[in-house]
Amino acid sequence: MKIEQIATSKKIVRCDLESPIPGSAADLRSPASKSTLLNRWDAFVASCPESGIMQSSTWAALKKRQGLQVCHLIILEGQEIIGGAIAYASAHKSGLGILWVPEGPVLSWADSQNAEQCFNLLLSEFERLAPEYSCMAVRLEPRIRIRRENSTD
Repeated sequence: MKIEQIATSKKIVRCDLESPIPGSAADLRSPASKSTLLNRWDAFVASCPESGIMQSSTWAALKKRQGLQVCHLIILEGQEIIGGAIAYASAHKSGLGILWVPEGPVLSWADSQNAEQCFNLLLSEFERLAPEYSCMAVRLEPRIRIRRENSTD
């Protein structure tokens, strides 16, 4: 796990899946096989309606077992998780791929100023890390619900 100070009150943590998870599907769901930080991440993802399963550590473990590279960044303010994202990369025929963040980043979009700051922090860090994963670009796909003024939603 690598920690970098990004802003005075925020830090970004690169959280790798610590070890390969053994064979059975039950092992993928076992909280005992995950670190405390990953358990906290999964709780954070579950609490954010604008996120989905593809940002969970269980999905990341499955994708890693399928041969994708996984890059997981978490933004902390103090000890509190305030955002983050899991990106996936696979080899491309040309040798360069895309670092893809489906259903993410996971942020509190209601606080637009903080969301914008965290979004930019994550994008910058993924752009910096992309060459490490043989990727030429980063694709973020946040699930943001857009409310229309005359909508009943």
